[in-house]
Amino acid sequence: MDQQYWDGMRRGDWVIYADQYEGVHRVKIVEIDIKIREETDVTKWAYPYGLTAETGTVKIRYGDEDIIENLANLLAYTPGVINALKKAWNTWKRAEASATAYLEDFLSKVRELNV
Repeated sequence: MDQQYWDGMRRGDWVIYADQYEGVHRVKIVEIDIKIREETDVTKWAYPYGLTAETGTVKIRYGDEDIIENLANLLAYTPGVINALKKAWNTWKRAEASATAYLEDFLSKVRELNV
């Protein structure tokens, strides 16, 4: 997402989290301007990731956990975009499964001939 959208993000907005290993997911922004409680001489709240409008960092709900992600790594949600990404992801996973099978076949032959 472009920086111009960062300051317009709100808790509850939907975005797309697309990862090479995790796949494609519609996720909800659960926190902006992420703050943590710091226990020092005086208890105070701090913003270790900066403000969302400045850094683009948000907390998203992914599955059963919350993760911190930069909006630059997320995509604006539309049904068309997520469907296209899921289709590409499924194609990749099928190709990966085939490649893994070919690799296992090759390694099996190497072991078989290594006598």
